[in-house]
Amino acid sequence: MTGNGFTKTCPMTCANWRTHALCTQFPTMWADRMWLYEDAASDDRPDVVLHTTARRVCAECPARAHCLAEATVDSEQFGIRGGFRLRERKLAAELAERDGIVVYSRTGARRMERFLAYLRWLQEHEEIWSTVPQIDRARTKKEKRAACITKPKHRSGKTGIRAHVEEKTTGMIEEEPSGTLLQATLF
Repeated sequence: MTGNGFTKTCPMTCANWRTHALCTQFPTMWADRMWLYEDAASDDRPDVVLHTTARRVCAECPARAHCLAEATVDSEQFGIRGGFRLRERKLAAELAERDGIVVYSRTGARRMERFLAYLRWLQEHEEIWSTVPQIDRARTKKEKRAACITKPKHRSGKTGIRAHVEEKTTGMIEEEPSGTLLQATLF
């Protein structure tokens, strides 16, 4: 028995890793809501509690590396796999490719070869499970800061706070009946 209460009946291989995955123990209705709809475009907002629970289950799963490797190599676009969202999967693949591991099929490498190489890399780099979410959070903050600086774009082509102030003050300048302009005051 492992630390999470899951009984291993046979050693995990590339062919049978799904039988060891903790997510298979959940009813399909809950599993779909927990793992599949994280990034899906729909009118319903993702349930934060379910996704947080899913990520915690993934953190304890003995098949986590296999799941992440398969989802990344197969370029799955939606859901939480191996505890990572799509953006985090891409980041982990980027880190592996910096180490010379071919994750995506740009060079014609076979799928199973890429899967095994990436799986070995994930198993050798245990720190990836904590590093990738930290890097992703830092990138998200940086992108949000950059978005604040460049938005809103004004018709004049100016960006940032200057365009915002000009846009707000433009409507504040009024003309007196005599044709002279009143001075705008910023509040």
